[in-house]
Amino acid sequence: MAYDTAALRELLLAAFNDEDFTIFCYDHFRPVHDEKFSTGMNHAAKVQALIAYCEEQAQIDTLLALVKQKNSNQYEKFGSRLKTAAQTAKKSQSEKPFTNAAGQPSLFINVPPMPDHFVGRDELMARMVERLVGGETLALSAEGLPGVGKTTLAVALAHHPKVRRHFREGILWAGLGKQADVMSALASWAEALKMDVSDRLTEQERAQAIRNAIGQGRYLLVIDDAWDIEAARHLRCGGPNCCHLLTTRNQTLARQFADAAQAVAVPVLEPDPAFGLLQTLAPEACAADPDAARALAQSVGGLPLVLELLGGYLAAPENSLFADLSTESLAELSDPEKRLQLAQVRLGSHEHAEVTLAKTIELSLADLPTPALDAFLALGAFAPKPEQFGRAAAEAVAQTNARTLALLAARNLLEVEEGTERLALHQTLAEFSRHHTKADPEATTRHRDYYLAQANEDPEDWQRIEAIYGQLKWAWANALEDESELDLIWALRIYQGRRGLWRDYLNWAKQGLTLAEKNEWREVAGTLLNNIGWVYNQLGQRHEALDYHERALPIREEVGDRAGVATTLNNIGEVYRQLESNEKALSYFERTLPILEEIDNRAGLAATLNNIGLVYDNLGQREDALHYV
Repeated sequence: MAYDTAALRELLLAAFNDEDFTIFCYDHFRPVHDEKFSTGMNHAAKVQALIAYCEEQAQIDTLLALVKQKNSNQYEKFGSRLKTAAQTAKKSQSEKPFTNAAGQPSLFINVPPMPDHFVGRDELMARMVERLVGGETLALSAEGLPGVGKTTLAVALAHHPKVRRHFREGILWAGLGKQADVMSALASWAEALKMDVSDRLTEQERAQAIRNAIGQGRYLLVIDDAWDIEAARHLRCGGPNCCHLLTTRNQTLARQFADAAQAVAVPVLEPDPAFGLLQTLAPEACAADPDAARALAQSVGGLPLVLELLGGYLAAPENSLFADLSTESLAELSDPEKRLQLAQVRLGSHEHAEVTLAKTIELSLADLPTPALDAFLALGAFAPKPEQFGRAAAEAVAQTNARTLALLAARNLLEVEEGTERLALHQTLAEFSRHHTKADPEATTRHRDYYLAQANEDPEDWQRIEAIYGQLKWAWANALEDESELDLIWALRIYQGRRGLWRDYLNWAKQGLTLAEKNEWREVAGTLLNNIGWVYNQLGQRHEALDYHERALPIREEVGDRAGVATTLNNIGEVYRQLESNEKALSYFERTLPILEEIDNRAGLAATLNNIGLVYDNLGQREDALHYV
């Protein structure tokens, strides 16, 4: 969409001072900052340079979305002028269509309309435009995800002025899908080229006829949503001056169509553009609770399809007319099952029927071999991105093998870090796997047991545990209310203490305490009460520490845990020493000594004697202190 340059210039000058504008360009339009700005250049000249760049790269919509995010007040002031200018410019542009060398209108066949909102793809768009007009054959593939925006990117490229000018004869689009009708797609292209191919009864014959008609013409042929390599190859029927643009969920197919160097991975959106898209789609909800809206955008991992579905739901009048309705709707969408059932019409679809997010993902699973499908669903037991997991863990938890994992990666259902065997599962795919009716319920148990064994192998090796701590926390969050919770608490206690993860330990221990009290596991409850008190003392929260220690003491006495009684008495004494209640501290330390002697705990005895010496030192009784120390 075009905009009036004067209105846009006034908006940018009003929205930013010179310093802020320079920073804005550095953050979001680095080529302009690095290549167009010069020393001594004034504010107005910088604004003009940015506008010229955005017009050239068809990024005006992206620029406006960012300006709205940075300075919504100024954006609203200029909103009506920009819209009026845009409508005028659009009408003007429609009166001056792109033309071929003979001055006739360029073909623009079956290309879907440009989406209203297209953000966060500036650098990728710029690179791909240059590659397209440079004569390369491209194959687009996603970074492992359905709904990452492959079709939207292809539509934006097809509408890009530089692409339209380069491919002067025209752009031919064919949307395939799982049930590809190649004969009809070829017939549509032939008709646009003023040919009758009804007597050509095979794909090869029709494709050759189109190739002959194109000849030396300069066309862009877009093959969208390819699932089968043979169907894609039949539509690769351009001449020597044409380019072919393929979108597919299958990396293997993309490389078969072109080659590895020409297969482009389409990434998810970064956090800021992801939130910016949601903000553009559902401004009322984002204004009602910005933190919740940003958290929601992050929870879906920057997947454009999901953001569009969320934005559509949040922007509906029944969900956004009043601020409290927006807040309630944001809360509803924190439920993954709710998100999976959101639906919309797919861009470029022939049927124009709404498809849910869950159905969109299911399409990628439909032709997987049963072992691969089972493995994918079992991988939902792992913590999703940004956490990773190793190949050995994946094989153990999903009960699969390397070949199956490689197939899932090739289908863009599993991500593999380049140069390593570290794997990751996108948040939305993980949610789908966990909520699928055929998901293996034992996978969560295998995941917990695998990582618990890893932690117990050497609880002192904090660096090794650190690498898997995210998965251990995930196992804890999904643990059943049974003794497995306690196993994780005991396994991670040393690591959490050495890394100062006191809040994690407190959360775990308190939940374990609730479980122990519910099941009347008295000895476990006494241990956890004592440990919680000790952590509170480390955090300087002395009164909370005393409360838990004093609850632990009678339980440990009741169950006959003499070593535990001595530990808790010593801990209470230490808290009183920190509080400078020296007489109380001495009384607890002295109660500890005979028990330690009884159980012959020489190390504990030495520590308690030292503590008594420290108390006497606090009291200024140096000789008594030396006697105990």
